[in-house]
Parts: sequence; structure tokens; C-alpha cells
Amino acid sequence: MSKPIVNVAVGIIFDINDRVLIAKRRPGQHLAGLWEFPGGKIEADESPVDALCRELREELGVIVRKPEPLISFVHCYSDRTVKLCVYTVSKYDGAPVGLEGQEISWISVEGLDLKRFPQANRPIISSLKLPDRYAIVDLSSNELSSAIEKIRGLIERDIRLIRLRASGLDYERYASVASYAADICKEGRQVLMLDTYPELVLAVGASGLHLSSVELHRMQARPLDSSYWIAASCHNKGDLSRSAQLGVDFAVLGPVKPTQTHPEAKPIGWRTFKNMVESAIIPVFALGGLTVNDIPDARRNGGQGVSAIRGLP
Repeated sequence: MSKPIVNVAVGIIFDINDRVLIAKRRPGQHLAGLWEFPGGKIEADESPVDALCRELREELGVIVRKPEPLISFVHCYSDRTVKLCVYTVSKYDGAPVGLEGQEISWISVEGLDLKRFPQANRPIISSLKLPDRYAIVDLSSNELSSAIEKIRGLIERDIRLIRLRASGLDYERYASVASYAADICKEGRQVLMLDTYPELVLAVGASGLHLSSVELHRMQARPLDSSYWIAASCHNKGDLSRSAQLGVDFAVLGPVKPTQTHPEAKPIGWRTFKNMVESAIIPVFALGGLTVNDIPDARRNGGQGVSAIRGLP
């Protein structure tokens, strides 16, 4: 017998200090005692946004003005399947109050890891920590000096998530660039993702590891512990499913549009991207022929944002 699907609208409410509102589940509720983001079930005659506005008004006494899509995914518990449609809420009227007797608290995004949440909330927390753009520095066409110059330029433009793509370089040459890049990114507090070599991430103090789709399926276990980010390149639902099984934190999916680096690859388009992302339970960046102008489309279609080599000014 298939498990029932419960559709839920979730709101990430921010205050003027960029803290988010969390609420503790009451005794007698499913997963009582754990913290969660406010929201509730979507009724049959409601859109996700209508349900969000109603739930936040009933639970907290706030009037939502302009919710923005953050992430949408499906999570399977032993007794039920939950589809979560998650929105950020920065514009609202009223001061949140626990109108149903629930304990509420304001907390920084960085502090969310210190609280106990239902497993279904973990992708939301990852999404909140990630920016909406993921820059790629491709070493295949860059010497050491030009690669470092490009990274410095990304830092100056406040691009906070950067991947140093190996593109078939030998270990020694790649390691030399990675060491310089890691030092620069620490100074700018950027998240630097390396390709291929988990041991190099540890050696140079990078932030995480980006797996190719081949490496994704070859790995038997998550290659680094949860204090590091793990990302993966995905091209289909099978790759996204394997990412979830391996405990990957986020993925890139594409190509969405034609690309200069892989002109032979057939673009999947936004409709297919959306369909694939709906089956994912991790944040997913759109990849392939995209620029910052495509970020709104990526968000509307369930993506975290865009990843690009040339498209991030």
C-alpha cells in the first residue's frame, strides 16, 4: 500500500537582523519536541502560497506580503510522504506570536545546526546556508595566475560559493592552484569546493568536495564528514537519487541551455529541470548556458540558483 502524500507549505520568516523564526512541535504532535519552520498542510482547494498565508496568520498572527520560493522537495517517513513547498518571508505585517501555544524562537542561520529538527527540514537548512550562485573556475584554460586573479575577482563581487574545476589536470598542478585558492578564500570567507580529491580538501583547508557524476556512482559512502560540504554534478533523476543516498548536500543539474564548454550536450530545458528537481531532496543549482539573469527562472522552477563559468559578473 502506498503511503499518503501530505502537501505542506513552509515559511522561513526573517527579522531585521536576518534571524529566522523557528517553532517547537507541541506534545501530541508528530515528532513532538523537535524544532521546525512554521507552516502547515495545504488544503485541496488552496495554492501553496494561499496555504502559507493562512497558516502563518493562524499560527503566528502575521500577514504575509511577498513570499519568495526557496525550495520544494519530497521526503518519505516510515508512515507518510511529505511534499514541502518552502518560501522565504521577509515582508510581513505584525509581530509573530505563538497563538497555538507553541514555543517560538529567533535564531541565526548559522545557529540552526545546534537545534534538533525533523529529518525533512535538513534540506531547508542547507538551502538557507547556500547562496543563489555557484561560480566555476575552470583550470583547463587558465594558468595559475589567471585562475587566482579570477577567484579574487569573484571574492570582490561577493560570490560566496566557488568551485575549482580540475578538468583533467594532474594532481600536482591542481594541488598547487588549490592551495593558493584555499588561502585566498579563507581571507574572504568564501566557500571553496575542490574536485576529485577528498584528501586535498583536508590538506589545504578547503570547504568541501564536488563529485562528478561518475564519482558519484562509484563512491560507496560519503567521502567527508558533515563539517564539509559535498556537492555533485547530476544529469538525470538517477544521479539526483544517488546524491541523496550518498548524503550529498547539494547538486548541479543540466545543461539547461546550450553551452560553449559542452556544445554536443542536449539541453534539458526548464520544464525537465523542474520535473527532475521535484524528485530531489537536496538543493539543486541549474547549470548550462546560464547567467545571473536566469536566477529568477531557476527559483521559479525549484532550483537554488545558477552555476556558471562565464555567466556570473
